[in-house]
Amino acid sequence: MQRRGTRTTRGTGRRIGRATAYGVGGFAALAVVLLFVTPSALAAPISTPTRPIVLVAPYTGTTVGYSNSWSQSGCGSAAILEKAFFHARSGLAGFDDRTKSPACSGNPLGASAWASSGMDIDFPVHVAHKALTIVAVTTIDAAMRAALSPGSCTSTASDYSCYAYADASLSGGFYLYDQTTGFYWFATSLWPGEFLSAYNLTSCYAGNCSSYSAPSESAHVDSTVVWTISATGLTPSDQFVLIAFFSSYTSASESSYAATTSGGTLASVNAALGGNGIDVDSITIV
Repeated sequence: MQRRGTRTTRGTGRRIGRATAYGVGGFAALAVVLLFVTPSALAAPISTPTRPIVLVAPYTGTTVGYSNSWSQSGCGSAAILEKAFFHARSGLAGFDDRTKSPACSGNPLGASAWASSGMDIDFPVHVAHKALTIVAVTTIDAAMRAALSPGSCTSTASDYSCYAYADASLSGGFYLYDQTTGFYWFATSLWPGEFLSAYNLTSCYAGNCSSYSAPSESAHVDSTVVWTISATGLTPSDQFVLIAFFSSYTSASESSYAATTSGGTLASVNAALGGNGIDVDSITIV
């Protein structure tokens, strides 16, 4: 058995803003004071219902937590061809996971393997009101496969079994997180993700056999997904981040009892290579 993985963590901060009301008599004094305010202070982003803030790459101030792990046993093999990544400058994210389990009846453990990659991307959000709406637009381009290689299951015993299975999944989403209180707001529009599976099970007892199977599957995900978050009851003095999460998982396995098998299984999720990837196109805050 082999197992490897990496993980990084995110940092948090806190900013407190305060608004002061001025009467008519203090307006002239306020105008004079504004002459000495630095340009950077005047340019600070303000979320207002009448002036949406649209964020596009390059995304500044982001932090990312990554996860890349895999495991294999018997004659199974797993590989992460491209570890999870996010490039704040371009808004591009991705990963590439592969697993394979050929028939190996001589090994009592058979074959099994899995690989998984993922990330949490934190976009800092300035909250100026008790309610806001966030619309995140992302283009997802990925090639996926869960397949069975042609094979057979043979035995001279009256009790025997053969099993082969492969699956591949891709998921993602956005939610708003209050780092001060731990509260969160999920999107009202969810993306179901993509899941593929293929399997073949043959089981015999006292000469009576039964079989269950699902054919190989492949998919090319090419979608623009829109996540909408309507958040209320916010405390403007708290620290907020918009979190984007994307992950993949692949597994492949093969085993037999008192039988000889051929063929095998494989699974893959490619959201990084050959023109594939996950683009965070824009984030609009109203």
